[in-house]
Amino acid sequence: MQIPFESNPDEVSKRLNYQVMQVFINDKSFECAPGTTLHEVLTANAIPTGNIAIAVDFNVIPRPDWGKTVLQDGSKIIVIKAVQGG
Repeated sequence: MQIPFESNPDEVSKRLNYQVMQVFINDKSFECAPGTTLHEVLTANAIPTGNIAIAVDFNVIPRPDWGKTVLQDGSKIIVIKAVQGG
């Protein structure tokens, strides 16, 4: 679930009456609810999942584990796109 971006996460929490955490996808900040999985963040942000590898906090996450990898506040997600060429 993606929450509309606001510069102050505490204000978002108060307005929406629940906790908000901040994660980073390739150094870009996103807000989501606690308990959000890697797969949910990718889907909510329309990130194509074909031919990519994902690392969370510098640990590569196997594709079958994306749906059960729960993100933490401050998680750093790196999306690496496979490119073929010569």
